[in-house]
Amino acid sequence: MAALHTLILTQSEALSSILAATLREDGTRETHQARTLRDALGLMRLYPIDFVICDRVVGGQQMENVLPLLRENATFGDFETILLTGDVDAGLQDICRQSGIDEVIIKPMSPRFIAERLAVRAGSARSRASANRPRVDWTCLPTSANVLPFAGPLDRSVRS
Repeated sequence: MAALHTLILTQSEALSSILAATLREDGTRETHQARTLRDALGLMRLYPIDFVICDRVVGGQQMENVLPLLRENATFGDFETILLTGDVDAGLQDICRQSGIDEVIIKPMSPRFIAERLAVRAGSARSRASANRPRVDWTCLPTSANVLPFAGPLDRSVRS
């Protein structure tokens, strides 16, 4: 089974390093860290990125505005997005649906918690792919109080 590729794009180099180390522990994924949007674009062209974990604001730009550019430059196809934020406002759900953000995890959070969320998402995606099953309605899956699932994996039908 091919390794899953995860791109981490956060404002904090320390957070990015801790997340990367935690995600590499189980040996099932390749983890790539980007310090800037330009670095992220380069990695999107080189690797088959399955998941992007990002802060809501990176390099002074809102990620919901940058994700379309990342998707355009993803050489190997689409990816799922997990957004990390400390602020949740009334319009966040609409913003996430319009920009294709699959899940929001509210800070503070544990890196192990993110690893668990990725494992759930990856396991469901792989089992669907191998059994040719329809997509899961992620809004019905069990979560915790600091997870807001918005769209199913690669369910981009909600975009305009």
